[in-house]
Amino acid sequence: MTQRLKPLKILALAPGKREFGLALFTGIELTYFSVRSFRKVRSQHMLINEVLILVRELIDSFDPGVIAINAISKYQQTSPFLKQMRLILKREAAISQVVFIEITRNQIISILCSDEKSTKKEAFRQLAHSYPELIHFINLPNQWQNQYYNNLLMAVSVGVVFLRTQNQKDL
Repeated sequence: MTQRLKPLKILALAPGKREFGLALFTGIELTYFSVRSFRKVRSQHMLINEVLILVRELIDSFDPGVIAINAISKYQQTSPFLKQMRLILKREAAISQVVFIEITRNQIISILCSDEKSTKKEAFRQLAHSYPELIHFINLPNQWQNQYYNNLLMAVSVGVVFLRTQNQKDL
């Protein structure tokens, strides 16, 4: 009797102060995606606690082999909250013995787009070609809708970039 290898589960995250984008890949299949909102949480301490609970819940529920996150940009590094969130994610991954990877915005654009002058918006359009279920979250009529779903699309982008870079390493 041969043993079947389980496909690698990748939990891709795009953390933010208000919304937290989540995407789960089982192998190359996008099996789950959502936005978790933290708008009602008032204090930074409570927000950090909510993030910690969420991350533990995600690890327990999905049992990922990899956690890939949208790396914090230079601009975002001025936020003590986002720096602390990154450390929480990294620590929880280490505790759970899960590989932790950071994917930059530049990596996303360069891997998802063919043109050097491409934008994040173009990367999202390219993403929707591979995952048509995401087309509903791109180019929405209101700016707040686009901002709300930005973290969702970033999380999926992070997962796709991780998968594509892993496939290139395997060749």
